[in-house]
Amino acid sequence: MLRKQATNQPAMQQKTRRRGPHFETVSNEEDKRERGGGLGPLASSFLGVVLTLSAIAVGLSVLRYRRNNRDTLDDVGRRSWNTCQSQLCLAHFRRLRDSLNRSTSPCDDFYRFACGAWQPRVSAAQTALRDLLDVAQLDFIRYLETPATSAMTSYDQEGMAAILPNGRATALPNGHPGHQRNRAERAYHFCLQRGGDVAADVVMLREFLANRSLSWPDRATSAPTAHEPLDVLLDLELNWNLGLWFTVRISPPLAQATPRSKVARRLLRISRGIVSSGWKKALDATVSRREYKARVRRFYDALRTNNFVAISDKDVEDLRRDESAIANALSDSANGGQIEMAFPLKQIQKLATPHLTTAQWLTLLNWHLRKHSGIRLTDADSVLATNVRLLQAVDNLLGFFSADTLLYQFAWCLVQLLGWMVDPALPGRPVAKTQSPAENRRADCFWAAQRAFGLAILSGYVLVNYPASVHSAVDNILMTVTQTAIDLFVKSPWIDRESRAAAVDKLRRVNITLWPPDAYLNESVVDGVLKQFPEPGGAGVTMLRYWLDVLKVRRSLIGMKSRQRGTEEDAFLFYSEDTQSQQQALFRYHYFPNMLAVSLHGLRSPLFVEGGGRAVNMGALGAQYAAALSRAFDPRGVLVDGRGSTSALWWGKASYQEYERRAVCHAAGADRVDSFFEGLAAVEIAYAAFNATRSISEGNIRRGLLKRRPQTFLGLSEDQAFFVSFCQASCAREPTDRQRMSCTLPLKNFPVFAAAFTCPVASAMNPSKRCRFFEGTRPEHVAVTAASLRPLVPTTRHK
Repeated sequence: MLRKQATNQPAMQQKTRRRGPHFETVSNEEDKRERGGGLGPLASSFLGVVLTLSAIAVGLSVLRYRRNNRDTLDDVGRRSWNTCQSQLCLAHFRRLRDSLNRSTSPCDDFYRFACGAWQPRVSAAQTALRDLLDVAQLDFIRYLETPATSAMTSYDQEGMAAILPNGRATALPNGHPGHQRNRAERAYHFCLQRGGDVAADVVMLREFLANRSLSWPDRATSAPTAHEPLDVLLDLELNWNLGLWFTVRISPPLAQATPRSKVARRLLRISRGIVSSGWKKALDATVSRREYKARVRRFYDALRTNNFVAISDKDVEDLRRDESAIANALSDSANGGQIEMAFPLKQIQKLATPHLTTAQWLTLLNWHLRKHSGIRLTDADSVLATNVRLLQAVDNLLGFFSADTLLYQFAWCLVQLLGWMVDPALPGRPVAKTQSPAENRRADCFWAAQRAFGLAILSGYVLVNYPASVHSAVDNILMTVTQTAIDLFVKSPWIDRESRAAAVDKLRRVNITLWPPDAYLNESVVDGVLKQFPEPGGAGVTMLRYWLDVLKVRRSLIGMKSRQRGTEEDAFLFYSEDTQSQQQALFRYHYFPNMLAVSLHGLRSPLFVEGGGRAVNMGALGAQYAAALSRAFDPRGVLVDGRGSTSALWWGKASYQEYERRAVCHAAGADRVDSFFEGLAAVEIAYAAFNATRSISEGNIRRGLLKRRPQTFLGLSEDQAFFVSFCQASCAREPTDRQRMSCTLPLKNFPVFAAAFTCPVASAMNPSKRCRFFEGTRPEHVAVTAASLRPLVPTTRHK
């Protein structure tokens, strides 16, 4: 009966009916509780209201969290001054957000505020720039290993990266269509194959060493025909692109022949080689003698001959001692401060290598260059030593060690560089980080392919990752910074007219090298060049044999003249950067040719992100570029004019005393940094350029062309984001004093920083006395004015 009546009950009674056969029992129990002092109707209603309000509060909290999270990252285009929408851009801001230590006051320790929680994307990286280079290499390797019919994955490109809760990167497909691998890319995959005739490659490696009077582990017997150490170093660099101690790059003729000279002059640029800071760090990582001995014995067992003599512990210790001494000397020369010098080759003994005569250099250079399409040097050609201390270190080492010791060390270096090609079971090249065997193999094959093919193997990657939109954005930043520096010279009241004119002329003449010529990124042009190289994977061809054959072809093509232009531009096709260099200079100004080289690797997070906004890109990329540009007028730059002449100081006498005072200003801790000048000038120039672009936007807002956006993003104003981005390049796990000060010293001397973070007077980041270069007449608190932005003139690109 109950069930039949329940069918016709209203909704509330139907709900009560759901209690089932215990209906009456439950009602009786409720009555008993009410009579016994239970909750009662009023209390029940109150409890329901409380629960409802709690549910609403929880819901509002969830909505607020989701909204705040969206404001922080996912909806930046409508809700902040930031306009980025791509996955690459969002990933950059996640990393920037996660690097901040908000428990620290920016006015007390800005480095800790900006970098206190920084973590690398690649676990082995210790600094932000090392992390950038490692990500660049991983990104390129992923590009190479993407199947021709599959989408590419990457650490650091649009639509390809996601940041996990732990801050590490994971790859996501970006939908990029597959590409047809060229011959250079196929060579990389051939390298990954671990098979081959180990015995045949061991014989080939021994022959390669013997042809240069080298031998390892056996010591070569001295003979009258043995090669000189300098001869071996030049042969390895010029013919095999294995510059152990230094690299040599020979430019096309710089100008047409003059009436006094029948030959147009060339420029020899000498830079650090493979055995430098990175090699030293890898050697230092082998902390114990036992570990070093185990490494030596692995190579010894693989390469020894049948008539071997057992290697003793003393032999191993001597090998380690000599290798450490050489690596330390070459590393110290690179880290002791850059002293760039340019001089005629006939003065090399006087200025750089007292133990090596000009005749020795010239004879050996021309002997090896005879295979390079007829290139021949004279003592009137110029040498550009990017660091003359390197040449001095080379000269000292060649004079200190015996020829036999040096040749044995050369052989040991080559065995470590090439042994993995001979036998996959051998350790890879010395690198200062720990990787799995598979990762080591990928890195080694990437190194080998890049050494052999240069830009030819990078061309497809460059086209995909640096489209026209990136070209335009980067060019706009660089040109704006250059023009702003010119404007600051024009406006600075303390600079006299003569100095102003000379500085403006020099800045306008700066030759920026960045983008490869379009012809070298043309698929048909690259394929045409690669046809001259052997196809990888031929029957019976081992990895070492193939690589040496490729380097022979490379050597024959360097110096080759372009039929269309009659120049040697094709040589650039084989000159590429080594991302494993531990001291990679992403922005390098060369004083004498007035050239500023910008690395493509610098065009990625944390220095540049497409769509990241003017504050981020100008504070990072713009400031890094401005620092390099400022060397054009630093205390060494004023000795070389825009045409490379060193005949006289180009800064005028009328304001030179004031220039000296500003250039060596020691306010606010500047005396603790050797190269403080460039950081001080960089923040002034970059902020003025940022302010100029902001002035344009403000004008468009007033005219109704743009909508005004909220003032903060990630809790930072645009000015604050600029200064945080300024320091991102200096972030490190265990920062040195120099890394800390490269961030804090320029900013504490820049009053706009203190205003941006409302720092109290006399706080650590708001000192009472400051150094300035462009603004004001004294080193004191001076407000920054917005620089005018003239029509941008395209900068010169290299040929």
